Amino acid sequence: EHYDLGYDPSRMLVYKSGDVSQEVWDVLLYEDLGKEDRAAFHQAHVTGDEGPKQQYYGAYGAQVTDKLRRHVAFLVNELDECNIGLEMQLSMGWDKHRHPRTPLLIRHNNFVRSMFEKALENLDAM
Repeated sequence: EHYDLGYDPSRMLVYKSGDVSQEVWDVLLYEDLGKEDRAAFHQAHVTGDEGPKQQYYGAYGAQVTDKLRRHVAFLVNELDECNIGLEMQLSMGWDKHRHPRTPLLIRHNNFVRSMFEKALENLDAM
């Protein structure tokens, strides 16, 4: 559905600061709207008319924030579970030669997790 707004998945971002790209907010809001409201939101988006978009955010902002917060919390949990499995494999000596980049994967997961934790802090402060 986000393609209806002209967005590409590569633009659905959480930044190091924990800020979330406008594309993420727009897509989550769009998904929560009914058919008529979606059409109006889409029209406002493609014409650059921020007024109607802000009205929708006023009406649905808390709902969208909660939806995003739950999604980010889910991703943090998924990263934790991945790291538990990777760390268990390392501690048991499994696949050290077959998967030599396991420590790199763990560091990457921790980096991504830190961004999501900052996003959760930002969302909680809203």
